[in-house]
Amino acid sequence: MPIAKLPALAESLGVDPVELMQSAIPELSPELFATLELAFSPLRLTVPETNPIRHLRKLSGDRVGVPIVFEGKAVIALVAAQ
Repeated sequence: MPIAKLPALAESLGVDPVELMQSAIPELSPELFATLELAFSPLRLTVPETNPIRHLRKLSGDRVGVPIVFEGKAVIALVAAQ
């Protein structure tokens, strides 16, 4: 399957296109994947770490969303500015 068709495949399967690409690219080109990881994923966030970001984007729509951490505690508030 051409790599350009992976986003459409992900949509039709109802899966996260980023996760599908992260699974497929190493199989197609390990060297390309390693280079992309260095360039675009310096923090190497896990899926659980990216979930709050995705949720914030979904909730805020076209507004700017700002996560707020309270005194380093495990509580994070998702705030969308109007």
